Amino acid sequence: LKNIIAIASGFLDDANYGDNAKSSLIVRGLNEIKIIGMSEGAKEGTFYGLSGLGDLITTCYSKLSRNYTFGSLISHGYSIDKAKIKIGQTIEGIDTTRSAYEIGIKNQLELPIINSIHKVIHKKYSAKKIISELMSRDLKSE
Repeated sequence: LKNIIAIASGFLDDANYGDNAKSSLIVRGLNEIKIIGMSEGAKEGTFYGLSGLGDLITTCYSKLSRNYTFGSLISHGYSIDKAKIKIGQTIEGIDTTRSAYEIGIKNQLELPIINSIHKVIHKKYSAKKIISELMSRDLKSE
């Protein structure tokens, strides 16, 4: 699931939102990852260690991350197919986005980041518009 948030991170950096916005995205993204995981039986504490939060941070900040790069390329106007060719390796977040979206629908979960990335990848919405909408959402406890 971290790869979905990394794709969003690529969108965000391309739109020049800055580090505070990225921190907000990561915190909100971790919350969505936790919501999905717990809806499927995971324990909450699982998400706060190195393999949860640690891996999420690395994937969202690394210019070497395939999923981050994919998000950046899509935001620059590449088609999904052209971005995949340019990267030349598996981009796990593409299929994971569809699966996470379907779990959210099945379990009636509020997942604005995941739903937004699904719109861009699978329904051809504009990455720049989606990231703007995400960053203008009202603050709430997460």
